[in-house]
Amino acid sequence: SRNMVRKKQRYFVVEIIYEDNKVDLNLSREDIFRAIRLSIQDLYGDYGIGAFSLNLFVKYVNPYTKLFFVQAPREYQIIIRACLTFIKMLRNRLCILNCIYVAATIKSAEVFLLKRDKETLRALYKNCKNVSERAKIMEFTKKQNLDVLNDLL
Repeated sequence: SRNMVRKKQRYFVVEIIYEDNKVDLNLSREDIFRAIRLSIQDLYGDYGIGAFSLNLFVKYVNPYTKLFFVQAPREYQIIIRACLTFIKMLRNRLCILNCIYVAATIKSAEVFLLKRDKETLRALYKNCKNVSERAKIMEFTKKQNLDVLNDLL
């Protein structure tokens, strides 16, 4: 109907840079959401939790490429970006979160993410030290329906 108002969203593609540079295969969307929520609480208190944590969603996490993306209302994009900047730990590991892309549509975020994931997974695959490491990456790409490694095989 004409009276419906579309909620404008922003999609933040974020890179995790761990201090030890190792991969955390157990990292989940819930872990990231909890860290963002804690950052919101620290920076903006109960107002922040009430105002925008309900409209915040971690849409995708790739532990191999250390990328994830978050959906948030457009009017809170500066606040969310600040909260991401102040996160220094994920699952008790020191890290820095680097927001590498902000998209207006989920489609453009997915396109950017897929391109970046493919590049990173190809590099990881080429640098594998043994067959079992390669098998793990192959299994992950199949699970994610990524057609990344066909040109390598």
